Amino acid sequence: MLKMANIELIRKLHFKEGRSIRQLAKDLTLSRQTIRKALQQNEIPTYQRSKPVTNPVIDPVKPIIIRWLTDDETAP
Repeated sequence: MLKMANIELIRKLHFKEGRSIRQLAKDLTLSRQTIRKALQQNEIPTYQRSKPVTNPVIDPVKPIIIRWLTDDETAP
């Protein structure tokens, strides 16, 4: 997986310096498909979890804590 710094470098070398995909692949020792993917990305890649994280310790008492906090905000 490419890191954001590598993607920025690939995009800079291609768009500003005018290097070809083949030349970038040769210089950076990456496949041309990887270079193409990096050039097609417009956004910063983010990690996405397949399912939400469970918190077995705090989940049972979370509503109580939230109620305490809201009561504190409205207290004089």
